[in-house]
Amino acid sequence: MALIKLTYAGVADFMASTPTKQRKILTEYKYPDEDEPRAKVLYYREARDLISAYHNGKKENVWLEEQAIRLSEMAALEPKKSARRTRLENNSRTLLDYSRNYKSTSCDILPQFSHKLEIEGVLISVFPELHIIERKKEKLVKLDFGKKPHDDHYNKVSCQILYLAALSSGLELPSNAMAVRHIATKTDFKKARAAARVENDIEATCGNISAIWGAL
Repeated sequence: MALIKLTYAGVADFMASTPTKQRKILTEYKYPDEDEPRAKVLYYREARDLISAYHNGKKENVWLEEQAIRLSEMAALEPKKSARRTRLENNSRTLLDYSRNYKSTSCDILPQFSHKLEIEGVLISVFPELHIIERKKEKLVKLDFGKKPHDDHYNKVSCQILYLAALSSGLELPSNAMAVRHIATKTDFKKARAAARVENDIEATCGNISAIWGAL
């Protein structure tokens, strides 16, 4: 049987959701040619790419603000209530929040971390937005672009998978080097733990995903 392919955000979403939503999440991953799952992955692509450029170029905050304005102007050209308009507006909002809360010199960008972690027949793609040196410490950071932060369980699962992926790849970092960073509130959630109970929950969840995948 071929491995089931999910992203680490997908596993975290699944574990934080109701049974009905869980089936919807898995259906989107099982049939990836449909527009919705692809759109979800690419939703914040402008913000993600511009934040990396901001740090790499050690640019002034005003540069990121100008990029936010440009996206806002593009959004204004789209029909009201259109999905593209909303997406561009959210990317613009994120950049304004980031420019306000983080200086480009606050961290140095390291090569993109990407790893595939196999758990109970599920191949989990792990690709945090930031792999950085910050305050002389190496970190893996998943950016939370939303207006409100994800719930505590989502953050625990995300950080724990980051930690497991780092260990599996040979990247020896302490558990507190993993974070979900909520941009709007300038908050880092550091929830990974060595030998944590949530690790057992992740393994059990992946086993459950493998069991129901064929029925979708």
